[in-house]
Amino acid sequence: MSSIFQKKWLNGWHLFFGVSLPIYLMMFVPISNFDSVTGAEISSMISFSVRWAVPFIYLVVAISSLKIIFPGAFTRWLMINRKYIGLMFAVAMAWQGLFIFIMSYYFHDYYFSEIYYFRDEIEGSIGYIFLAAMAVTSFDFGRIAAQTAKQVINFNVREAERERQSVSYTHLRAHETREER
Repeated sequence: MSSIFQKKWLNGWHLFFGVSLPIYLMMFVPISNFDSVTGAEISSMISFSVRWAVPFIYLVVAISSLKIIFPGAFTRWLMINRKYIGLMFAVAMAWQGLFIFIMSYYFHDYYFSEIYYFRDEIEGSIGYIFLAAMAVTSFDFGRIAAQTAKQVINFNVREAERERQSVSYTHLRAHETREER
């Protein structure tokens, strides 16, 4: 049983694409005939995409506990592939984001009269920011990019502070020189 979890097609990016491509197909097919789609149908697609996303986030959150409660090959495999399972959640949520955009842009009146709540907009925006941060920092290239950005920002802040101190010192010296005359 444990040898099946070592198969290349059941791990890493192969696992991610093997699960994500059917999700793409299931989300894309209903909107492929976009000319006849209504606001209510897009609204149902938003719910449909969430129903696909929720099991992945529950699984990602529960994997660490499952590994302790039920140690074995399956939970070990889940731990190894946890970040890819998390990205599957991100894919399903990206579809939700796309459907919300389609709804608000193409079915503006329906969206703002039937669906829109400002609190949902705030919560959703914060959620998508965290989702993007999770996806970017799940892998080394994302962590390296985030660390580099942090270093650049810190460097620029230090440079601005040095410049401010230099200008302040220059003004102070100029003021002292005028007083001495």
